[in-house]
Amino acid sequence: MSFTEGIRINNKHSYGDFGLYLKSRNIGLPEKKSIRQTVPFMSGYYDFSALNGAPAWNERIIEYAFDVTNESPVELDYFVSYVLDWLGNIHDVDIFDDTTYGYHWHGSYDEASVSWDDSGLQAEIKVSFVVHPFKIANEPTQYQMTAGTYTITNLGMAVAPIVKSTASAAIQIGNYVSSIPANEEIRLEADLERGDNTVLVTGSGTVTFSYYAEVL
Repeated sequence: MSFTEGIRINNKHSYGDFGLYLKSRNIGLPEKKSIRQTVPFMSGYYDFSALNGAPAWNERIIEYAFDVTNESPVELDYFVSYVLDWLGNIHDVDIFDDTTYGYHWHGSYDEASVSWDDSGLQAEIKVSFVVHPFKIANEPTQYQMTAGTYTITNLGMAVAPIVKSTASAAIQIGNYVSSIPANEEIRLEADLERGDNTVLVTGSGTVTFSYYAEVL
């Protein structure tokens, strides 16, 4: 881990813009929501966690610690406040970690703490964010489709695709059917499930079908 690595949020980088030295990172794992029921005289339980097609997950916590120094305790205190103002106002935005190549997090500031050494010239800032349970791809997976039947393999979590057509068209995923107005980008109200998905396109337009993969 390089001390110049860090996080980029709202077009500001922890090292490039603030000179913060990365001391540690802790990327937590989300907890799967478990819905189980049992009945009298039954051994074990029924697991309804994936009743809607896939399990749901709770949020994830990611944490970072940075070292900061200054030649004056007063100036260091001012700088720490400046950094905390940046971190504390992060809300519902993309969070880019230099080591998470090709993916980012999305979430909000959770909490922070500051510890000082005896001299008052060095401090450690710890910050945590509560984020979406999955890493989100920086670039979309994209397909160009004309009328026909396609198999789309989604290797990540279930995600709603975005479509746009050059002319009026319709698209079907499973039992879900949606019309697509010409030159209007819409997010479908059906998820692209994990694994193979059959997608049927009708109409005369060329449909741009895209989604941002989400993975653990």
